[in-house]
Amino acid sequence: MNLKFIKNYKDNDVLRKSFAELAKNTFGIDFETWHHNGYWNDRYICYSYVDMNRVVSNVSVNKMHLTWEGKTYKAIQIGTVMTDAEYRKQGLAYKLLEKVMHDFEDKVDFIYLFGNDSALNLYKKFDMHEFKEHSYFSKMPSLNGIKFRKLDLDIDTDLETMRSLTLKRVSQSDSIGVQSDSHLVMFYCYKTYADCLYFCEELNAIVVMEERNDTLHIYDVISENLLEIEEVIKSLPIKKATKVEYHFKPRDIDVIEKELIIEDQTLLIKNKSLELKESFRFPAFSHA
Repeated sequence: MNLKFIKNYKDNDVLRKSFAELAKNTFGIDFETWHHNGYWNDRYICYSYVDMNRVVSNVSVNKMHLTWEGKTYKAIQIGTVMTDAEYRKQGLAYKLLEKVMHDFEDKVDFIYLFGNDSALNLYKKFDMHEFKEHSYFSKMPSLNGIKFRKLDLDIDTDLETMRSLTLKRVSQSDSIGVQSDSHLVMFYCYKTYADCLYFCEELNAIVVMEERNDTLHIYDVISENLLEIEEVIKSLPIKKATKVEYHFKPRDIDVIEKELIIEDQTLLIKNKSLELKESFRFPAFSHA
């Protein structure tokens, strides 16, 4: 077996399609649609081992610009860590992580990832430490009339509205905000959350929301202006929700409850200069 290391090959059709096939088989993720629609930019970089033009192991780097408690940081987020079943137990992911650390740990303020619990010991070998995030809840405010309509990204004008706002957006959180993240937002919204997009022309804002049982889930609020989130919620087409869960830490909201997030992924951070607060949450659509 003669494996070859290669990185940053998104414009190589053969290798990119092989990477996409491995990602689809491993995670059910469709990277080819993302690429063909022009959303895969230079901020997402694959580090891979290849066997005869077949990607067999990968660790991806996503370059991030974050604001955290008012300070700006340069970071990388590691994601899409995967190895073909035939090539496992050879330390390939470890070797790729070594290459990523060598390239970036002296160039960024911190490195982080959301790791499957089964792989935590691998990441901890690189001095990465576990941190807990919170979910935030508030009461449903009284509604005062619907101003939002559903977006349809199959309509060119709606798609352009989405593209434009994601490029110009400002963070609606006073905790963690992400800059230059349009590629990630479009990754989630173009398919997975395409049925959850609502637009208000008056506010020039998009809300990504979903009602489940008695809870309104606010995944993101996309606007080039800082908005009063509670006033935004009052104008949404809500049916029966009685409380709101925010998938980011909202600003200027009377949070009635917060709870630790318990799921099969754990946040790990390799921290050089980050001042961590007790309660925070990375925005849902910032996960790479």
